[in-house]
Amino acid sequence: MSRPTADVVICGAGIAGIAAAYYLTVKHGIKNVSLVDERPPLSLTSDKSTECYRNWWPGPGDAMVSFMNRSIDLLETLAYESGNLFNLNRRGYVYATADPARILGFQRACEEISALGAGPLRLHSPRPALHTPHPTPYSPPSPEGFETPLTGADLVLDRDLIREHFPYLAKETVAVIHARRAGWFSAQTLGMYLLERARENGARLIPARVESVKVINARVEAVHLNDGSTIAAPCFVDAAGPYVVAVKPQTAFFEALGAEGFRALEDVCAYARDAGLLVIADGKRGDIGSTARAYSAAFLEPRGGDPPLADALTVNAYLGGDSVEPFLGACRRHGAGIFCLVRTSNAGAADVQDVSLSDGRTLWQHVAGLVREWGTDLVGERGLSSVGAVVGATYPRAVAEARRLMPQAVLLLPGVGAQGASAADVARAFTSGPASALVAASRSIIYAHRGSDADWRAAAGAEAARLASEVWAASGW
Repeated sequence: MSRPTADVVICGAGIAGIAAAYYLTVKHGIKNVSLVDERPPLSLTSDKSTECYRNWWPGPGDAMVSFMNRSIDLLETLAYESGNLFNLNRRGYVYATADPARILGFQRACEEISALGAGPLRLHSPRPALHTPHPTPYSPPSPEGFETPLTGADLVLDRDLIREHFPYLAKETVAVIHARRAGWFSAQTLGMYLLERARENGARLIPARVESVKVINARVEAVHLNDGSTIAAPCFVDAAGPYVVAVKPQTAFFEALGAEGFRALEDVCAYARDAGLLVIADGKRGDIGSTARAYSAAFLEPRGGDPPLADALTVNAYLGGDSVEPFLGACRRHGAGIFCLVRTSNAGAADVQDVSLSDGRTLWQHVAGLVREWGTDLVGERGLSSVGAVVGATYPRAVAEARRLMPQAVLLLPGVGAQGASAADVARAFTSGPASALVAASRSIIYAHRGSDADWRAAAGAEAARLASEVWAASGW
């Protein structure tokens, strides 16, 4: 059974899929767009929910500030277009401290973020006398609306001003950062507005589930649905999983199936890349130089006219520098990344990695020093290295120590979920920036449907969303 053709098929009628449909139909004039989802639109977005936003993000680099400035521009355009139907406001974000020792750090953070493009910094120092006018007037935010010229932030160090404008804070508060291009809005209302506009311009909802995508010569030909129907389409957008930035296929489970298994691994990696995700091959490779070069070629280097199988590879660094050097070469030549095993999440890791050396350090701390050394000349413009480290989230103290020993390494953190670690256990890994850690969760997402009647796809998506929310909340970003 065939359904009408479509120029674009979007899998998932959540906020990401609906926004894609809106911009394709309303802004780009592509009328023949199909949204496919077996659930009602915005099912995972509560009708009581709000979404918070801010352009106040520290570095390294200006990527997040630039990204959020553009996102807020789009939100404000939609607010003007809809008569602010979704109640966008600019009340801002407030960061406060009662510790005088943190004032200098607050000021440095403000200067850094302001220089990245978040807007000007207005400093409100203590006044010499209570009733004298403040040289830099403070403007309180409007409780409603978004049309304010103020951007950047106010750093308020005058305790009288703090008590006047932030009476709900503890009386011991000594410093407040009020980030101005920030606030919240109704996500459900925004989503429904975008959906109605998209439908007015030709988008249609199909209550079904995508079962497979037919691809011929690397081009989408059709989308097969669970009701037995097929939509002929040249373009497919998978908007059902906006909660992750990378996938980490465990190569052993594919290799156990022989040649067919490895072909499946190639398909998984290609599909993930086409979806805009990073691919981390979890192979834990490591050997003498010539063999390590072959491993590097297999996973991290272009193969003929095809891209590398993966963007990054987990590497066993316990064979020493000569076994790691071929992988470092791939990082230099092809922009690849590696994650060296440093302090792993398994219980038996202590048998080797916690052995004490003559200088009092443990073996894993020594390896962490090597990882930092290997990555020194591979630090990118964002301040993070292509040489990362695997550190088990099941050992929170090790996570904090690893971050201290490897401040420019991206930490890959397995162990959250099925192995028992929580989002709070990985918080300190993010102190080098929001992109400085990757939390890996596998079984807790794959098997989230067990013990319930929920569809496995919906259960996996909900669990991924829950973990992502908890990790970001714990990270402080």
